[in-house]
Formats: sequence, C-alpha cells, structure tokens
Amino acid sequence: MALLTAYDVVVIGSGPAGYMASSLLSRAGKSVLVIERGRFGGVCVNFGCVPSIFLHDLTSVISRFKEVENQFGLEGQLRLGKFVQRMREIRDRLSSAGEELVRNAGAEVIYGEAELKEDYVLIDGKPVKYGALLVATGSTPDTSLVKGGGVYTEDQVGEIDTPPETMIVVGGGYAGVEIAQFYARLGSNVTLVTEARLLGNLSPRLSEAIKESLIWDGVNVREGVKVTSVKEKEVVSESGSLKADVVILAAGRRPSVPRGTVGLGVVVDQRGILVNEQMKTENPRIWAAGDVVSKSGPKNAHTAMHEATVVYRNMMGQRCSVDYNAVPELVYTDPEVGKVGEEQSVREWAYFPLNVTTRSIITGFTEGFVRIGIDSSGRIVYGEAVGHNVEELMNALTIVVRAKMSLRDFSYTVLLHPSLGEALTGAAKSFFGEDVDMPLKLNRLPARDDK
Repeated sequence: MALLTAYDVVVIGSGPAGYMASSLLSRAGKSVLVIERGRFGGVCVNFGCVPSIFLHDLTSVISRFKEVENQFGLEGQLRLGKFVQRMREIRDRLSSAGEELVRNAGAEVIYGEAELKEDYVLIDGKPVKYGALLVATGSTPDTSLVKGGGVYTEDQVGEIDTPPETMIVVGGGYAGVEIAQFYARLGSNVTLVTEARLLGNLSPRLSEAIKESLIWDGVNVREGVKVTSVKEKEVVSESGSLKADVVILAAGRRPSVPRGTVGLGVVVDQRGILVNEQMKTENPRIWAAGDVVSKSGPKNAHTAMHEATVVYRNMMGQRCSVDYNAVPELVYTDPEVGKVGEEQSVREWAYFPLNVTTRSIITGFTEGFVRIGIDSSGRIVYGEAVGHNVEELMNALTIVVRAKMSLRDFSYTVLLHPSLGEALTGAAKSFFGEDVDMPLKLNRLPARDDK
C-alpha cells in the first residue's frame, strides 16, 4: 500500500509506547503511520524484557533442578540444546505479532530513519505531513566508556551463543545483575563491577538480597569501582584493570532523540525529552512517551504503555494525566525482587516470610518475604517482595497501593489457599496479631528498617 501524504498521527518508534498508542488511535478511527528504524517491538521485545525473562526462567529451572529432585524424588538430565535459538524464535514471533496487530488495527508501518520538520517528517528523504506527532523512540546503551570494538552491550547478550569461561559485566543496575546471574549459572566465571552500591535505586534490604544471591551463584561482586574505559576483553578502572574472555557493558542507557527534534521548540536534556503531565512537549503538536522521555521515575515497558495510554486519551479529547505513584518495578534475578509505591511515606511495616506459607512449603521455594508499608493513617502506600515468581505478588500489591487501601481492610480480604498470595494478607493479619502461622515477634518491623 502506498503511503499517504498526510496522517492524523505519525508515531516514531514501535516499542511498547509506540505499539500501544498507534493501536489505540487506529482503533479510534485516526489515520496513523508508524515509523520504525530497526526491529518492530523496540527494546522490550528484541533486547530487553522478552529475552531476559526467557533466560531468567531457563537458568532458574537449571539452578533449581536438583532441589526439585530432592523434593519429589525425581531423576533426569537437563539438556540446554538450542535454548538461544528458542529465545530468538520467541522474540521474532512477538515482533511479528505486534506489527500484525498494529496493521490489523488500521495503522500503516514503514521502516526507515525519521527526521523531524516543522509540520512533516522526512522518512529517508520522503516527506509525510502530520496533525500530531508522537516520539516513542526509546533508548540505546550508553557506550561512552567503550574504546574500540569487541565489547558487547546489554542489548547484544542474545548474540552470545556459547557461555564464555570468564566474563566481566560493567554496571550494577537491573540489566547488569540479571546478565551476571544468568551466565554464572551457565558456568561462566563472572565478575560484576559497579561504581555505586548494587541497585542503588532499591532499599539496602532489597539490594542486599540480590547481592547475596549473586555471591551464592559465584559472581564476584565489586562495588565502588570507577571504570574509566572498556575494551575488548579488558575493563580499566582507577584502581587497575581486569581481563576476561567477554566484556558486557550494562552501565546505563541514553534517550534516542530523533534528528530535528530540538529545532521544533522541544526541550531536551540529558535524560530525554521534557513533557508535561499529559505527555505533551513545549510544541503543542508533538508528544513523547517511553524511555525517550526525561523523568526521574522508572523507564520500563509497562510505564511506557501507561504513558502511551495517556497520550491517546488526551489526543482523543479526554484530559488525562500520567500517574507514577504506583508503578511496580521488578528485577528478574533469582530470587526476584520487586517494589511499588512511595517508601518515604512509610511509617510502619507489616512483614511476612514466604517460608511459612503452605504453597511455598509444597513447592520447596521458601526463600523470600513480603513487606507492606503503611502511612500515618494506616493506608498502604508501599509494598515490596523477594522470592520465586513474586511478579504476581507485585501486581496485587500495585492494586492495593494505588487504591491506598487500609491495612485493616486488606487483612479481611480472602485469598486462595494454598497460594503464595496468602503472604500478602498474612502480612496484614500479622500486623494486627491475627495470623497464626508466624511467631508474634516477627509480626512488626520498625518504621525505617532498611537492613
């Protein structure tokens, strides 16, 4: 199908934000063009969420296999086989499915490089006019430390077919710890270096849980290392150099701001494009969503989709503002670690260990805990969890945090038995001395216990 000369909305980028906004706007009757310069689906599908979760699940199975053997008396052998090929198949399937769904909604998709002009976009030199423009171009790895070739970025992990004997991971954020644990469990001798505390955006209690898990898996965690350059098979820091067969750089990302953006009155800083609560830039015809946006909050797929929904509603005349107060975050390590809400508002804690839930005892996955934080009025404003497959616990915690449900009301909620979710209401009940599975002395934690 030939391109039109003008569209109601032009969307640059097909990641979570671009996918969501283009689908919603097309279904609402808008003429929409999606411009993508790489693979459909953006970082999440192709380099981030999907590959990392697949590899996380795989190595979790490998790591736990002997525990399951002991628990159920099973015997067998795991074969890694073509797991990387399988990961790529899943990635490709989701990428193709996303594009098909967007086209099915009525949008058009074109591959090429976009350059912004005052009232049109140049796509590899071809002009297309727009009524409104959404910039959803995401981010790319920060490679400012790289000196020469031969260094893998966090987006290129899927290109490594064979686990190396030795590996250095630079960066102590989400991607860094996930990659380090994955390769350590495949048998690589992994060193993780980071300038700051590991996962500094998490409370010390949560980051320490991940650090202990990494060390248990054999990862050499080195905090306080200021890296000055990264080369093929070598990492240079102020305190010396380290060498390994493979070096992976996971030391942050940069917003991918399209050419011509600044010249249109759009304000851009080091973190990305500045927008208001409606996701609109200083230019009234230009919007932005996803990792390309300048914000202090989390940059992840579900936040991007939330922002895209805000863009859609405002473009359709429904005044809507973005809400970052209850956006969950999860680190896909083993155990998983998640948080949601405003920890600074917490005055008291309710706590519950997973090892006293019947479901955990049945499966043998007993490590971890749940903590729920309440404010001075007794309403739930924060939640965190550590454990096996706690992502679903985090979804439930997100609902009660967003609703600011009172802890007392939550303690009356009836959940399935036996289930891991009982740890949530278990924490609430134990706070009021109404849980019978946990010793009373563990029922409450001090208001600012971060150990």
